[in-house]
Amino acid sequence: MTSLAHQDVKQLGGPVSVLTRQKRDHVRLDELLRQLGTSSPGTEQELVLARIARLVFPHAFAEESVLWPEIRKVLPDGDALTLQVEEEHQEVNELWTELETLPPDAGRRQQVLDRLVEVLREDVRDEEDELLPRLQDAVGVRRLQLL
Repeated sequence: MTSLAHQDVKQLGGPVSVLTRQKRDHVRLDELLRQLGTSSPGTEQELVLARIARLVFPHAFAEESVLWPEIRKVLPDGDALTLQVEEEHQEVNELWTELETLPPDAGRRQQVLDRLVEVLREDVRDEEDELLPRLQDAVGVRRLQLL
């Protein structure tokens, strides 16, 4: 089982494979998280956060509505695997909600941002290192393309 991080497009099932799409989103998220780390509090940071939201929330919805049912169907421990990632998604939602209530100069804001970045990175690692490679091993390339 090879992490998605170490596979090229062909190994992932081609350009229309769900794994290729997932990895592409993860790469973009990493770029945005780096930008967030160097952005100034206020307008600049809010713009980066808006880009992160436009990527993260539809991405999570797609995982939960398309990938998780497939994983639960084809992997014997699929329920437990997807539950872990769903808990990460829930924590992201909670942190995001808290972040929206904090002014840019609030002392707690940086703690919430740091935890948000940490959870997003954990989520990507869990998906790329375990969850999605297990799906890849359980189904064929054609199924990955259909998903």
